[in-house]
Amino acid sequence: MNTIYENNLKALKQKNEKLWEAFYTYAKQQKESRAFTAVAKNGEVIIGYHGKDRDFNLNSTYNPSKEAEKLMAEYDTIPDNAFLCMYGLANGIFAKRFLECNPHGNAIYVYEPDLDIFMTAMQEIDLTELLNNNRFFISVESLNTDDFGDFLLSYISEINELTNRYMALPIYQTRFPEGYDRYKQIIKDKYEYYRIQTNTLIKVGKQIGLASISNMRFLPNCRSGADYKDYFPEDVPAIIVAAGPSLQKNVDLLKKAKGKAITIVVDSAINTVMAHGVMPDFVITVDTNKELKNFTAEGLADVFFLADATANTAVLDMVKPKNLVFYSTDSGTWSRMFSDAGSSLGEIFAGGSVALDAMALAIDWGFKRIIMIGQDLAMTGNKQYADGENLNQNTSFNSPTLYVKDIYGNDVLTKKDYYTFIRSIEDLAYRNPDIDFIDATEGGALKRHTRIMTLQQAIDQYCKNVYNITEMIEAIPRRFATNGNELVKQELQKMKENIELLITRMREGAEVCDKAAYMLEHKQYDKDKLRKINEKIRILDEWYADMEEHKLIKKITCQANHDYETTIYLTEKDSVAESIRIYKNSAKLYIGIADGVADIIKTIEQCEKEI
Repeated sequence: MNTIYENNLKALKQKNEKLWEAFYTYAKQQKESRAFTAVAKNGEVIIGYHGKDRDFNLNSTYNPSKEAEKLMAEYDTIPDNAFLCMYGLANGIFAKRFLECNPHGNAIYVYEPDLDIFMTAMQEIDLTELLNNNRFFISVESLNTDDFGDFLLSYISEINELTNRYMALPIYQTRFPEGYDRYKQIIKDKYEYYRIQTNTLIKVGKQIGLASISNMRFLPNCRSGADYKDYFPEDVPAIIVAAGPSLQKNVDLLKKAKGKAITIVVDSAINTVMAHGVMPDFVITVDTNKELKNFTAEGLADVFFLADATANTAVLDMVKPKNLVFYSTDSGTWSRMFSDAGSSLGEIFAGGSVALDAMALAIDWGFKRIIMIGQDLAMTGNKQYADGENLNQNTSFNSPTLYVKDIYGNDVLTKKDYYTFIRSIEDLAYRNPDIDFIDATEGGALKRHTRIMTLQQAIDQYCKNVYNITEMIEAIPRRFATNGNELVKQELQKMKENIELLITRMREGAEVCDKAAYMLEHKQYDKDKLRKINEKIRILDEWYADMEEHKLIKKITCQANHDYETTIYLTEKDSVAESIRIYKNSAKLYIGIADGVADIIKTIEQCEKEI
């Protein structure tokens, strides 16, 4: 092993151990490579490739650095917080050029479509400068392709959504067209998923945020989902039951798994499951606007009820579950209350559907085997749900449709939002290789990184030992059992006072921003006054960011935040005009927050009455 290769391997392992492990496993088996190195006329090492018709070079054979300088000039200065995605690594000179010209935090993600090219680069070219840079990321097809999608979901935001850049090295685009199509498709899929989440939050963010306040009255005598973490026997699998058409095939088999697995049924499937005489261990609900018709099963109040802090308040009012378990929240107030009560509560989220939340919860609880049924995510048998009517040409969907492959290799119709859920399941399975994901749906869309078998096979093979699951679940203590109502009232009153203070301070912030903008517009360049105004704004922003209710407020005022953050990149060339723009936009944001949070006070007062 030469020194360059050894150093690159060490740097890769430190950078991304999962990628290093996959690469090292491949490297030990690899014999011949289609990629090779050559030396350009200026002495730089470049990468070449044995193509089907002829050999070609991935870098200039004269001056690779000059080529990189010319090609990357367009990306020399991209806006703060934006990132660049590049199709093709070559010898790494293009990515190095970008990082050198953007030293202030901009990241670059390289998508390399050919394993042989990456192998040759690792063996013959010093990549340690790139691999040691925390702003450089890379995916190599066949090794860690899914990391690219994870990166996009982590880095795309309202601030950079319109300023991120995407490009392909010209020779790569020509010579590796299939990989380029995959590269573009991943970008398209993740942007669509991001926009679905953003649009959903803009549409129902206020409703979601207010629900987390209304649901505080259900805290007395509830349980914490966090108390079930690493609690169940290791040989017990989790069965996640969704409401797809295929559920009718195997729902009765759930009776055979009783006491041998933990059955978590999503809210839209509970009527079907209980109509077949199956008493699940848990039902789980997430959506603030979930329809009440999904909760009409007789005896549902006796089932352990897993609820997100923002679940539909009307559902909890109607069902009146005797054993309510809150399992997820992003509210600072809720988290602190559970911590004070001797437990904990954080956010469990995996991608926008209740079934995905159930899978994420099962992972958090420590299950090593997750069995999915009813997870069609397609129109199996020309139906959308297990208890649904047949579809026809007049059926309308709230999402565009497309075709994907089913588990048998056939084309099957699905919805665009279902497609994002398929990808989210694949991402979950990919990111958790130590967990055995079994798709026992017996139909529906194919999901990569999962094993396909029938539910009967899964039960026979993995549901063998019998436990008193019900007794185990009931043994977890209740929280806020003593003076719970009084405690909730105190917390609501504290929140109300904080919001009232926020309204006052936000209006004051808007006032000083307007004053600064007015001064600059009228050429009143009083540096001392502007400095004091800027200090007031800084103190206000820090105070607001540190508020326990900060995430709640951002949900409820989502539109105001979105309007502000999507204009950040629209900078003025003139520094004074830019300052005026920022002051005016900040004033608009502060007023939007002050106006939006008034509904919090109304909801608190209503909740206090109902307690």
